[in-house]
Amino acid sequence: CGIQFPAAMTGTAITFDYSMDNSTFVDVKETDGTEVSYTVSAGDMVRVDPSGWAFASIGFIRVTSGSTEAADRSIKLIFRTA
Repeated sequence: CGIQFPAAMTGTAITFDYSMDNSTFVDVKETDGTEVSYTVSAGDMVRVDPSGWAFASIGFIRVTSGSTEAADRSIKLIFRTA
């Protein structure tokens, strides 16, 4: 499981929000209360732990760049079925 970032990505960190209804989103956090955050670079493939509840459940995930991107970016979320 992972996230693939485009070569044109300018942000260097991402965070996640989760929703059951694709309307009301909440921050995805670690058990210590800190936001789940990944440091990324353009063209990276970042491993995701599929055991995290937001990544292993039914619902919607929103990926947010820590910086304003110059244009729309296509970020590929790669998951496997159970």
